[in-house]
Amino acid sequence: MHGIDKRIVYVIRSDFDPSRHYVGITNDLAARLQSHNTAPGGHTVANRPWSLVVSLEFPSEKAAVRFEKYLKTGSGRAFAKRHFALPINRSESAMLNSKPSANDQRYQEFARRMRLVEDGPSTTQFQQLSDSGVELPAPDSLDDAQVSATLWDVIHGLARLRTYLAETDHLSDRELYTQLWADVLREEVPAIDEIGFSHHVNLLSNGGNRETTLYLKYFADDEFRRGWAERFPDYAMPAPEERPYDRDRRLPQLSSDAES
Repeated sequence: MHGIDKRIVYVIRSDFDPSRHYVGITNDLAARLQSHNTAPGGHTVANRPWSLVVSLEFPSEKAAVRFEKYLKTGSGRAFAKRHFALPINRSESAMLNSKPSANDQRYQEFARRMRLVEDGPSTTQFQQLSDSGVELPAPDSLDDAQVSATLWDVIHGLARLRTYLAETDHLSDRELYTQLWADVLREEVPAIDEIGFSHHVNLLSNGGNRETTLYLKYFADDEFRRGWAERFPDYAMPAPEERPYDRDRRLPQLSSDAES
């Protein structure tokens, strides 16, 4: 947001399903948490109520955005488990928000990596792919066959950069390539190999009403749909449909032992 310097990165946990966590960024933590628990739409509606696990204040929006993105990666989630301990109740959450000892080895490592994220170099995956030899022509310059071939070059190039896509079967090859080319690949990411950056890009993770509808329509199983209908009886549940494309099962995946 313009005119706002300090930003807060936060992690919340679902009281409904404690295995689910959400990472976000805000300049008003209290209002944001209330929105997660009361707003009529959004990605976190299905697993209310949510409780705060930890919040971290950054001196600039750029630093906060970069750390938020890191926490959403595979290595970032492992990092959060080690350093935040993912508490199981509110009293433990309160303890996490107290300042740890500067002599604590885990805190020193945490602070060092925070400085790397905040002050280290940045790049885009568009630039990284181009530097590795992957061609990224404008979508409108390609016919359908060329779009499909280029898309898979990009997908495998991203895997070599430890970036993995998910929930793409609602998009055609052209739609997915266009979204990657115009948006996803242009986002700034830390250029820090030491952190072991593994990035998971879920094409339905924005959590708007459109994304929620698409998830319920194409990806949610019967149990999830039943639970959703019970909790939100007034929601206009879309009828389940077969996914229009068959790509996700062929996407490269990160093995669990590869995450650091």
